Amino acid sequence: MPPIILVEACAPSATENCDDAQLPDPPKDFEAEGCGASVKQVATLRGGIEEARWVCETVETMDGRLIAGISIYRHSGSFLYLAHFSAISPDEVSRFLDGISQSLAASSGDAMSR
Repeated sequence: MPPIILVEACAPSATENCDDAQLPDPPKDFEAEGCGASVKQVATLRGGIEEARWVCETVETMDGRLIAGISIYRHSGSFLYLAHFSAISPDEVSRFLDGISQSLAASSGDAMSR
């Protein structure tokens, strides 16, 4: 039973970069599941980390109708993708994502850290 949290991250190295990652565009990619009306929110966090966030109400999943909160954090070629699915309210999903956002900061090595 939810909550379900999915996380994907990429930090570039000398031999690989993160440019080929297929990060979702939630209103477009998850429109059929109920995310088409979500509005992108953009913020700049500590150390210059850029966040793009969507909260999708009433998303159809295998577990039934859930609220989805999706954040993509980017900094210096790195990214962290986080999706949170649960039956809690959209405001509670936003507060969960706020907590994640507040815990992130860019380190002196230009990678995101906690």
